[in-house]
Amino acid sequence: MSAQNRPAQPVKVILDSNAFFIPLKFKIDIYNETKRLLSRNVEFVLLSAVKRELEMLAGDEEPKLRRQASFATIGKMPFGGCGLQR
Repeated sequence: MSAQNRPAQPVKVILDSNAFFIPLKFKIDIYNETKRLLSRNVEFVLLSAVKRELEMLAGDEEPKLRRQASFATIGKMPFGGCGLQR
């Protein structure tokens, strides 16, 4: 199969902890918007250090921050089948 006929490999996008708060704060679906802007399949990657940070924030004393971080860490973010790796 030639390179022109081969399906494009997904672009890997590494998410920082701040990215998980965008959908909650601004009501923007960053996952579908990223795919749309890049016009490619996207594979989101969550680094273990970012996951640990989100878990730490989920234990924060501030209720709003705790709720938002918990939302991100328990996997309720709208990934829409985009292949998030943890």
